[in-house]
Amino acid sequence: MIKHRMKTIIDEIIRLGNAAKERDGNDDLLSRPNLPANKAELNELKKLFGNKISPSYTKLLSIYNGINYLDWLDVSLLSAKYLIEHPNLAEDWEIEDWGAINFKSEQLFIIGQSENDSHLIAFDVTNSNNQKEHKVITFDSNGILEVYENLEGYLNLRLKWFEGSF
Repeated sequence: MIKHRMKTIIDEIIRLGNAAKERDGNDDLLSRPNLPANKAELNELKKLFGNKISPSYTKLLSIYNGINYLDWLDVSLLSAKYLIEHPNLAEDWEIEDWGAINFKSEQLFIIGQSENDSHLIAFDVTNSNNQKEHKVITFDSNGILEVYENLEGYLNLRLKWFEGSF
């Protein structure tokens, strides 16, 4: 996905999501994109995580360095700074103890999380295509919610979901 198209999709998700949140009285959970990540942060991510981070997520971070409350309701895509400061998120979440999730922490690279519950968005780092793009999985402590072919698929289906909320 080219950078301009990714930004257009994300901006539309933010616009529609915020309209739906305002309509439903959730003004305190409006999506807020951060300024782009700087080159030093992006280089540090590559150094720390190598192929665990899909090129598309690096591209997303160069557009918006994380997006607070992008997904319904309080799920945020994480910034480069947050990922650098928390290099073991999957272990920290103790995913292996959830039972309903059949993944080991080293198989997942978390890129999004909820502030209030166990909803997570992660790359399945054991499953990538020849462009080094990983499948994206959304899940909570009850199990997998959805699996997407890649970050583009996740963003496109989130856009369709928000479009359908009107």
